[in-house]
Amino acid sequence: KQKTAYEMQRGLVGSEMGIRDRLYNDRYNFVIYTMTYVSKNPNTAISQYFTDEDVTNLKAYKYHGEDSGISSYYIWVPSAKWALERTPTWLAPNMITLLGCLFVFLPHIGFAYYGWHFDGEYPAWLLISGGLGAYLYLLFDTLDGLQARKVKAASPLGLLFDHGLDIWVIPFFNMMNLCTTLNYGDSGFVAIFVMQSFTCIYHLNVEQLFVGVLDLPTLDANADGVHLIVATMILRIFVGRDFWRSPVIWGFSQNETTLILPLIWTVSVLARNWIHIFKSSHKTTTILKTQICFLALMGSYIYVCFASNLMHTNLRLLIYAYSFSLLKMAHNLQLHIVTNRDNIINLVNVIIPALIFALNFTLRSPPINEVYALYAFLAVNVYSYIATMPSVVRELAAKLGINVLTIRKKDQKSQPYLIYYCLLYTSPSPRDQRGSRMPSSA
Repeated sequence: KQKTAYEMQRGLVGSEMGIRDRLYNDRYNFVIYTMTYVSKNPNTAISQYFTDEDVTNLKAYKYHGEDSGISSYYIWVPSAKWALERTPTWLAPNMITLLGCLFVFLPHIGFAYYGWHFDGEYPAWLLISGGLGAYLYLLFDTLDGLQARKVKAASPLGLLFDHGLDIWVIPFFNMMNLCTTLNYGDSGFVAIFVMQSFTCIYHLNVEQLFVGVLDLPTLDANADGVHLIVATMILRIFVGRDFWRSPVIWGFSQNETTLILPLIWTVSVLARNWIHIFKSSHKTTTILKTQICFLALMGSYIYVCFASNLMHTNLRLLIYAYSFSLLKMAHNLQLHIVTNRDNIINLVNVIIPALIFALNFTLRSPPINEVYALYAFLAVNVYSYIATMPSVVRELAAKLGINVLTIRKKDQKSQPYLIYYCLLYTSPSPRDQRGSRMPSSA
């Protein structure tokens, strides 16, 4: 073998050129042996939100739900079973949930573009896509659970993902789309419409926390109320925008009387929730904890609506700003349900910004312009939500050893594997006392 210039200069010959043949335990052979333990064991994940006890409770949690809704029984479940037979097994349940959410979110962007102030002219294709998207969302929302049981991928993460997106879609996207269609404009009717819907779905989760069952009423605002949303959007194509502001009775317009039915439903559902809660639970302190943050945020929202001009000038942005705070509070409640531990998400950074924002309007001359204050409040809430919720989902997936939007292959074992790094030819030569030499094959 031809020697290198370095070897010729150093006079390195013979077996010294074959150091690679030496045994591993040779005292002159400094082999760098690196073992990298790449673990898929959830116990090795860095714990930021969940303790070992939380993970144990997560794995032991069993979901119990009762849906006696008329539309669910006659429309959505049969339709979802028909779709399940045509759904590929590689499609993850959480991906189905996400796709269903997009069917409502994409029309929501169109409604916001054409009617930022809940008052605009909307093309027929947008109204049709909004109604069709509302139906497809309900279909996919039913299908994801059936798919999870079919491919044996049901998990607490899927439950949280499903119900977490429900809190996005039902009170905010669906209700805001309906308010836009009804031509309310920036008014207190929109402020009431959206928040009464969130109040209902939040207290359904409160009931689930104490009763242990998510019990949907016979007339479910989501499964049954979607027909009202679709009918309103289709009717809007033929009657136009001015129809909804025409007077009907006692000086009330068409869109104002439309609000009566949801309000009656809200009162009845809340009464039903609280009757079930007090019958099954005596944990008064825990019940109060679930209401403190809710009342603080709602109180701040109502005060800002009446103490400022934002309700009449920038209501959509105001709802968006509060939605992120309300969603974090609702997600914390859902985590409490599956882990049996409260305050997994720190709610201090939810309440304090809302109270500071409302405090700005208590003064006769607010120190900060109300529009700039709204932008700052929205930015803080968006950052707080984005900085928290993706981390919660990632840690939860790691702890449970599952994927979020894909199905893990059955033959994929959660075993560590080793990676060896070996650096050869780095030993000092007996004939070269001045330092290590270059390898003969370098």
